[in-house]
Amino acid sequence: MAWIPPIATGAIASSISADGIHPDTVNLRDRIIAAGSTISASHLSAVNDFVEGCYADGTRSAIKDCGLFVGDNLTGALQKLWYVNTSTLTNFSFVEGDYTLTGGLSSVAANKYLLTEESTSSLSIPSDNSHLSFFSIAGNPVGAFREIGVRDSDDFQLIISFNGESYYRSHVAGSAIEAAPSPGTIGYFIGSTGSTGSYIHRNGTEYVSNANTGWGATTTNLISVFRALNYSQKASTGYTIGNHLTSAQAILLNNRFQSLKTALGR
Repeated sequence: MAWIPPIATGAIASSISADGIHPDTVNLRDRIIAAGSTISASHLSAVNDFVEGCYADGTRSAIKDCGLFVGDNLTGALQKLWYVNTSTLTNFSFVEGDYTLTGGLSSVAANKYLLTEESTSSLSIPSDNSHLSFFSIAGNPVGAFREIGVRDSDDFQLIISFNGESYYRSHVAGSAIEAAPSPGTIGYFIGSTGSTGSYIHRNGTEYVSNANTGWGATTTNLISVFRALNYSQKASTGYTIGNHLTSAQAILLNNRFQSLKTALGR
């Protein structure tokens, strides 16, 4: 296959394929190889279907930062699919054995996390027009949590099952929506806020919502830390950060991630 120059960082390309592979997929493949890793044909095909699908259904325009944890080792898995400023997730304490092709990224130890190296300001995401999502594909032992958007111990945007209490929560600086008990902590979760209010979706179904249209007054650097997979045997197969998704868009993006999970054999 002829080499194709990667698209500009952060650019939203039209859905034009070369040799059947979207330029965004080629960009990810080339960065994985440049980092010293490889990606299998099956993973590349799964990523390409995800990319083409997100452009086709319009959800791509809402995504600013996205990682799918693909590639033949941890180095490859840390390369983001889409990004604005930083193309690689910064790794804190994950080791090679924490990543497998069919298991995604997981850990049996605490204090492992990934840094997106982005913030609400660097991604130009206002608190009243934002979303965070992640796909959790493993169970939930007591005393564990998955979260995305952490700034410190009590300011986070989307959290699933905190301290084994098994609830969903979207919370920033005192503004929260939550529900308990949850119907399960495995699946694809989206927390989003827009002009009509905030909601949490699980596997394409709205689980909890309210009329609050912002996450709270303090949003700077909210998404500097991604910890959606770092505690006690939890596995993840991807995340997104970006602008508000309508409920209809959340269902579409859920479908994309569910199909990706199946294609990756996870």
